[in-house]
Amino acid sequence: MSRLQTLAACFLIACGTAGASDLASPSDTKELANSAMRLIIADKINEAFALLKPHWPMPVSEIDALVLTTIQQRNLVAPRFGKSIGFELVHEEALSDFAIRYTFAEKREIHALRWQFTFYKPSALWKVNSVTWDDNFGMLFSQWRLTTR
Repeated sequence: MSRLQTLAACFLIACGTAGASDLASPSDTKELANSAMRLIIADKINEAFALLKPHWPMPVSEIDALVLTTIQQRNLVAPRFGKSIGFELVHEEALSDFAIRYTFAEKREIHALRWQFTFYKPSALWKVNSVTWDDNFGMLFSQWRLTTR
């Protein structure tokens, strides 16, 4: 590889991670998931996944395909479930010190959606392992910490 190609590759890598701070602690992962959810309820799906990309060791083309599918599916469910009106973190779970999953309810006018962000720490830094969402509102009940009234 020529010196110019090496410099160009370094520039592209730097641009791809510009503005993205490392996920050094569980609180960093929680803030990233919350930031993504704020964008999701504003229907800024591209921006939400752009926040996650620098921390997600998955081919960019696969993430981009996931974004397109997410946008298409959300457009299909919007008439049935209504507009987004907020979100709430309903469950947080950890596996020792190497995995964390946050489950959110995306509150919509008619029906809630479940979002899950899973992070994995193979060494010093946390990585996005997966992001999933579905309309299985009932699964939130088994994850929500219910209190006796």
